[in-house]
Amino acid sequence: MCDDQDACPGTPRGAKVDARGCWDIGKVQFIIDRYDVRPQYHPVIDEVVRVMKLNPDLKIKVQGHTCTIASEKYNMKLSYNRAISVSDYMLKQGIGSNRISVEG
Repeated sequence: MCDDQDACPGTPRGAKVDARGCWDIGKVQFIIDRYDVRPQYHPVIDEVVRVMKLNPDLKIKVQGHTCTIASEKYNMKLSYNRAISVSDYMLKQGIGSNRISVEG
């Protein structure tokens, strides 16, 4: 892709990109009412870890999301715990805590 057509010119080195030139991370989905990372999504997070290791100055924000079934207060806690679960997995893979922020 030519730089003038790149919708995301700051994409980290080594990241897989979509047709627009943007980092295509993929999704990590959770079982309803749960926040543990299922093993089938480890490769998605492992790919983010790989890119972060290639780009030692890269910092990311992990955002957790939920559906709208429960109360807003409950969903905020659940979404935060989901983000923490992904962050914890990344920490175990060697990414420093100073490089990850979380948001529910």
